[in-house]
Amino acid sequence: RLIEEDGALRVESGVLGATSRTTPQDAIAALHRALSRELESGLDQVLAEPGRSIWREERQRYRDGTRYPDALECQVDGGRAVVMTPMGDEIVLVLEGSAWRVETMRAADEASESP
Repeated sequence: RLIEEDGALRVESGVLGATSRTTPQDAIAALHRALSRELESGLDQVLAEPGRSIWREERQRYRDGTRYPDALECQVDGGRAVVMTPMGDEIVLVLEGSAWRVETMRAADEASESP
């Protein structure tokens, strides 16, 4: 799917609806979609409590934090981007080839402790 952005066309999704991750914002949108899918059932089958509950809470936290793209703060420095969610969580992205990918995700309490 092509969309117009800043007067230019760019690919938003490709083959079979695969998401383009040509910008950090695209990668965050892809992360949000992945967290929104009901994929946890496989993890639910292999994780014991309390790990299962912790995973569900973290998944919900990052899904909620990435729900509104306009509320995210993004700072790009070359092939690295740091995205702050409204809840204060930090998502670090790295550029691999032409696609942005999630490197780390830190909850607000962990993000405030990072150097």
